Amino acid sequence: MLLLFVLIRLHGQETGRCPNDNCLVIDAGTGTDITQLLPTNPYDNTGSCLVVNGVLRVSSAFTITGGEIRMQPGSQIVIEGEGNLRLIDVSENGGLHGCFQMWQGISFMVNPDNASAAYLRLTLVNTLIQDAEFAVAMQRRSLLYAINTAFNRNYTGIFIDGSVPASSVVVTPPSVDLSGCTFSSDGAMLTAFPGQLHYAPRTYAGVLGMNNPNFDLTIGGNANQANRFRDITNGILGVNCRYVIANNIFESIRSGETSAGYYPVDLTAAETQSNAIYIQHNTSGTVQVHHNHFMDCLVGMQAESVTFHFDDNTLEDVSTGIIAHRLGGKTVRMRDNTIAGTYGAIFRSHVAANRIEALDNTIVSHPVLNDESGIGIAINYTDISGNSAAQAAAGTHLIDENEVEIQDFEGEYDAGGILVTAGGVYVRQNSVVMQNYGAAIGVALGKHGEISDNKIETQTGEYVYGIYVDNSPNIGVQCNEVRATGHALVFEGDCGCSGTATCTRISGNSLVHLTPPAGTANDGLQLYYAVTSPQDKQGNQWLGIDPNDPENFGASYWGDALLAFTSMFIVHTNQLPYHPQTIWVDGGMPGDWFATQSGNYYECSQMVVNNPSGVSEDIFEIVADGGLSAYGTGAQWMAGRNLLQAIQAEPVLLGNPALQSFYTTHQNGESGLLSAVEEGLASLDRKPAGLQNTLDSLDTAITELTADWIEKEGQISSLQPNAPAYLVQELELIELNLQAVVNQRDSLESGWAAQRQSVINSLIATNSGITATSLPAVNKKEVLAIALDMLDAGSSMPNAGQKQTLESIAAWCPAEGGEAVYQAYSLLHRFYFPMVCREALENRSQWPQQEAKPVQIAISLYPNPNRGELTLVLGPSNVQYNFTLQSADGRIVLQKSGLTPGNHVLSLGALPAGVYSAGVRQNGQRIWVDKVVIVD
Repeated sequence: MLLLFVLIRLHGQETGRCPNDNCLVIDAGTGTDITQLLPTNPYDNTGSCLVVNGVLRVSSAFTITGGEIRMQPGSQIVIEGEGNLRLIDVSENGGLHGCFQMWQGISFMVNPDNASAAYLRLTLVNTLIQDAEFAVAMQRRSLLYAINTAFNRNYTGIFIDGSVPASSVVVTPPSVDLSGCTFSSDGAMLTAFPGQLHYAPRTYAGVLGMNNPNFDLTIGGNANQANRFRDITNGILGVNCRYVIANNIFESIRSGETSAGYYPVDLTAAETQSNAIYIQHNTSGTVQVHHNHFMDCLVGMQAESVTFHFDDNTLEDVSTGIIAHRLGGKTVRMRDNTIAGTYGAIFRSHVAANRIEALDNTIVSHPVLNDESGIGIAINYTDISGNSAAQAAAGTHLIDENEVEIQDFEGEYDAGGILVTAGGVYVRQNSVVMQNYGAAIGVALGKHGEISDNKIETQTGEYVYGIYVDNSPNIGVQCNEVRATGHALVFEGDCGCSGTATCTRISGNSLVHLTPPAGTANDGLQLYYAVTSPQDKQGNQWLGIDPNDPENFGASYWGDALLAFTSMFIVHTNQLPYHPQTIWVDGGMPGDWFATQSGNYYECSQMVVNNPSGVSEDIFEIVADGGLSAYGTGAQWMAGRNLLQAIQAEPVLLGNPALQSFYTTHQNGESGLLSAVEEGLASLDRKPAGLQNTLDSLDTAITELTADWIEKEGQISSLQPNAPAYLVQELELIELNLQAVVNQRDSLESGWAAQRQSVINSLIATNSGITATSLPAVNKKEVLAIALDMLDAGSSMPNAGQKQTLESIAAWCPAEGGEAVYQAYSLLHRFYFPMVCREALENRSQWPQQEAKPVQIAISLYPNPNRGELTLVLGPSNVQYNFTLQSADGRIVLQKSGLTPGNHVLSLGALPAGVYSAGVRQNGQRIWVDKVVIVD
C-alpha cells in the first residue's frame, strides 16, 4: 500500500547563503511582512534578482513581476491574514529557486478562529518554481490560480490538505485552478536542508491531495491549455479526495519499475510506486477522471477503495491502464477509453463491488517492457459467494461493447481478453481478437451472468480458447460468433441449478472453425468433466467443419458418462450447420452425450435469456450422493457448496429425502460454517439502504452550501473593505450550517466504520473456531483467515507469510483443493487459467501437479488389407494406452483400452468403406492421431 503521510514544516533553519551579487537581499528572520522589506508594491524585479532568507510573510495584496528570486536553504514564503500574493513572469535564471540546498516553499496560514475571513490567494503567471520541499502547500480557505507555470525539481509541486486547520468554523475547501502548467524533474535535485522531512532524488508527486472528501477538487479542465506531468515518480496522488481530473497530459511516469510480484507495480514497497494517478480511500462522492492523455506510463490510474468514473481517456504504451482494488461496496466505471499497453484494466477486491462497468473501450494489449502475457479487462474477486438472480437480471457488472485485441507475446504464459472471477457479470457485444495463448473470454466461478453477442477470433494454436466457462453455474452463453483456430467454446465443471435461474445454457452460438497451425487440435464445443443441465434445441451453428479431418472435432466430451442422462447436450439436427458433424466422446459413443431433436432453428432474436427452467433435482441427487467424488474432493466440495446454497434459496427442495439428508448433514458442517463466514465477508461494505440514502442527501446539501458560500464570499471580497455587515452575517450563517452538515456526515461514517470493524473481529473469531478436516475446507479456512486479516490491517497485498500459504494453496487443482484455489490466486493478484491443472484433474494425485506436456512417443499404424487388420506399434511408456477408431459421423467403431508397449493386431471386422480417424490417448489426453481409409 502506498502510504501518503505528509507533515508540513513551517519553520526552517538557515545553513548557508546564496550568492548576492547585484541582488537585493531580504532577511526576513523568523517572520517579517513583505511590505516592510520591499520598497514598492507592485515590485518590478525584471532583469534583477532577490535573495530571500527566513520566513517572508504576505498578509495583504502584493505583486512581484519578472526577474529571479533566490531562496536560501530552508526559507519559506507564508501567505496569511488577508494575503494575496501575485508572481508574474518570475522565470529568469531559474525563476523562484533554491541555492545549494532546498527551500520549504510557499504555504498558507489560515486563521482557524475567523469564520468570515476571505480566501488567502496565490496567483502564478508564467513563473518557474524549483527546488522546494512543497512548492505550494495549501489548506482550507486557500486559493491557487496558476497559468503557464512550471513546477520543476520540487519534492512535491502542489500539496493540498483539506483537514488543516482543524477548525470548527473554517470548513470551506481549498480551491485550485491550473492551466497550462508543467510538473517535471529536470536536472539534479538539490540536497535537503537541515531538518527537511521529505526528500527524494526526483520529484515524488506533481499534485498531492489529502482529506478533501466532501468537495470536488479540480485539476485541469481547460482542453486548450492542458497541464503536463512529465518524467516524475507520480503525477497526481490523493488520499480521501474527491478529484475531478480532466484534460491533463501524463508522460514518462514510470520511475521505480520493479519485476517483483505479478504486476509491474509492487504494492508492498512505496519506493517502487509510480502512477500517473493514484487515488486512495474516498469516503464520499465520485472521483472523475476524463479526457486525459497518458503516454509511456507504468500505471495510468490506480484506485484503492474508490468510487470513480474513468472516461474518454487515451493511454499509449502503458504497462497497466487501470488497477482498481479493494472495491467493496464501490461503484466504478470506465467508458470510451483507448488503451494500448500490456494490461488494460484490472479490477480486484476481497469483497464484491457494488457495480463495475467497462463500456465502449478500445484496448490493444501488447508487450511494453519484457512482458510475457497481457490482459484486456479483468474482474477478480476473493468473494465468490455468488450473486442473487435478481442482481444478475439487472446485470451487477457490465462489460459491454468493448474492442479488445491481444497481440502476440513471446512468453509462455497465457493471456486473456476478458477474464472474470465474479458473480453477476454480463459480457455482451464485445469484439475480442486473440493472437496469444489463453482465453478470449474466460469465466471461473462466476454465478448468474451472461456471455452474449460477442465476436471472437483466435489466431494461434491449440492452447487458445474462444470462450472458457469454468465451474460457473447459471451462465448463459448465447448468440456469440467464435472464429477459432483452437477451441471455440469450452465448458468445464459444475452447474448448480436452482428454480430462480436457468443452468448454463449454450444457445444460438456460431462456432466457426478456422484452419489451425499444423499438428494442433481444435474443438468447436468441448465439454470437460462437465455437469450441465439438458440443452434443449438451442440451435448452435458449426461452420467450417471438415468431416475428414482426423485431428479436429466439432464437439467433444472428456470425462465419465455418469451424468449423461441429465446432462446430455442436444443439437438441433443431424446436418450442418446445426450439427457438429465430427464428435468425440472419451470412453463412450457420440450418442452418449450428444443427441439430435427435430424442430425449427432458434434465431438469437427469438431466444429468451434467463428463462427459469425449474428445479433440476436429478443433478442435485447425484451431487448429494457424492457423485462427483470420482473427479476429486474439490470437485465434490464445490458442487456440494452450490447445492447447499440452492437449497437455502429454494426450501422446496427439502421435500426430497436425499436433499433433506444432505442439508441436515452439511448446514452445520464445515461447508455450511465456512460459507456463513464468506457471506459475512461479502456483506462487509454494503451500507444499509437507509444510511446510504442519508449520506447521499448530506452530500447534496454540502455541495449546495459550498456553492452558496463561494458566491457570498465573492460578493464580500468585491466590496472590501466596505462590505456590509449583513453580508458577513449571512456568510457566517452559511458556515455554521455547512459545519453542522459536515459533522453529521463524519459522525455517520465513523459509526459505520466502527460497526464494520466489529463485524471483521467477529468473523475472524468465528473462522478461527471452525474445525476443518477435508483439503478443500482446510484451504477455504486458510484463505478466509488471510482475507480477513488483510481487511483488518487495511492491506492490499499479503505479507511474506501469507503469500507463502497462498502459493501453497494455489498449487492445487480446483478439483482437489476446491474453490479456495481460485481465491488464493485472487489474493495473490493473479488470474487462474483453467488448463494449468488439467493433468492433475484427470489423474487426481494427492499432491499438486502442473500440466504435463505431451510425451513424444513413437507410435505407428500399419494396415493389412488382405486380412482386414491393423497393426498398432506402441513405443515404450510407463502409462497404458487407449486406442479408438472413429467414423466420419463421430461414432466409435473400434476401441481398445489398457494397451501396453509393443505390437497389437486389431481386427476391423466388416467395417464399410470410408474415412476413419484413429487416435491414441494416455490418461485421457490425445497424444497421436492418424487417418485410416477403407476401400471396397
